[in-house]
Amino acid sequence: MLALRQRDLLAQRHSRAAVDELLASVQKYIVRCAWRAWFAFGFRSLDVIQDLKQEGALGALIAVKRFNLRYDVTFLTFASPHIRDRIVKFCRRQNVQHSLDDTLRDSATTSCRY
Repeated sequence: MLALRQRDLLAQRHSRAAVDELLASVQKYIVRCAWRAWFAFGFRSLDVIQDLKQEGALGALIAVKRFNLRYDVTFLTFASPHIRDRIVKFCRRQNVQHSLDDTLRDSATTSCRY
């Protein structure tokens, strides 16, 4: 029954209410992916969780635009790679920045000792 409802919503994907309902249907998955990424990439601040959720929502919006009703899958099945991709790319960008900051800080403290 849920799949039929999602098909109806995807048929009306230009309606804001339909898009909001589709995003609400994958919200739990987005939150779970955000927390998994937060732990996996070793972020120290909880502020990053909100950014990860937003990136996941952007991935879901991309999936809404690209989904074709001829696919015989639920929306979550189609959207999950898009959601994970956006979250992981964000983590990699942030993690590179953190590792560069750590490297610069370590080199600065090393040079100050001498």
